[in-house]
Amino acid sequence: MQRSSWIALGLSVLLIAILAVSYFISQERPRQFDATQAQQILHDLQEAVRQKDVEGIMRYVAPNTRLIGDMDAQKARLLIARAFRVMQNPQPTISDVQFHDDNEGKGVGLEEPSVSFYLNLRDQGPDYTSDEYAGRITLYFRQVSIPHLFGLYHTAEWRIVHVETTGPNPDSFGDF
Repeated sequence: MQRSSWIALGLSVLLIAILAVSYFISQERPRQFDATQAQQILHDLQEAVRQKDVEGIMRYVAPNTRLIGDMDAQKARLLIARAFRVMQNPQPTISDVQFHDDNEGKGVGLEEPSVSFYLNLRDQGPDYTSDEYAGRITLYFRQVSIPHLFGLYHTAEWRIVHVETTGPNPDSFGDF
């Protein structure tokens, strides 16, 4: 056999091994959603806001879901991007965090874990500080199937499927 044939054969075997391992990993059930995971997600979301990272926030949102009222994930992505363009240095402060592992049908009829917290979002510029958003937010989570490697395998991951807020209407958030 020629050297190029050996290389092609080696790459094929490597690809098959990677796909086999990915398949077995994708068959594992994720652990139960707990307060530690909720705290980590909130920390990641705060960091994404500080860095104005829209994709860092949207990575925790389930695909094809309705978030607040009739707002879908794409509209939320555009709204967050518009708000980040307006703000110079967003500073989120989270307090009064409450984790619920079963909502018993409250809110949107979901019997899934949620985390509720008070958010105060400020924008700090060189000569100003402005309160952009203040209100209690509740994030509802569900295990959803997430595709990887162009859909070759899927994993079950906890994602946000609904959001409730007592703060101002987010449709106007980020307007000039």
